[in-house]
This record gives sequence, structure tokens and C-alpha cells, in this order.
Amino acid sequence: MKLVIIDPIELETLLTNTVRKVLCESAHKAKEQEEFLSIEEACQLLHLAKPTIYTLTSSRRIPFIKTGKRILFRRTDLLRWLNEKRRKTVEELKE
Repeated sequence: MKLVIIDPIELETLLTNTVRKVLCESAHKAKEQEEFLSIEEACQLLHLAKPTIYTLTSSRRIPFIKTGKRILFRRTDLLRWLNEKRRKTVEELKE
């Protein structure tokens, strides 16, 4: 077993970097968790009226989850769906 001797400044730097790493990993894991949205939140995210969202869900043209009478949306699903609706620019079509 080796004994390592470090000065107080090196110890402080080591601890600071370790704490930062742990906090960054924790924040990243929190972002990875699925975020479910209500219909009101979906309206705000997509900038669509509530009746429009209901029409899209009843025609199954937008991804959603139905639990009993409640309709939920995954934020990631909605953003992916929205991105799929994107139209290419003239420059992109030329490529």
C-alpha cells in the first residue's frame, strides 16, 4: 500500500473537482428522466390550442399516453414529433 502525501491546496482542488463531477452527473441523470406533460403544458410547448391538441390525439396524429380519462405527453415524444414536421430549406433541398 502506498502512502500519498498532498498539500492542502491540492486536496482542496481534488475535492472541488470531485464534487463538481458528482453534481454534473446528478444533473445529467435528472434530465434523462422522462418528463410527462399535461394537455395544458403540451399546448404551451407546441403553441397550439387545446381543441387542436384534442383533435390531434383523437385522430392519433400526435404521440400521447392515456391513463383513464387523463391524457399525458412525453416531452421528448412531442419534440421529436415537432421536429419530424420540419420543412427543409431551399439550400437543404439543393444538397
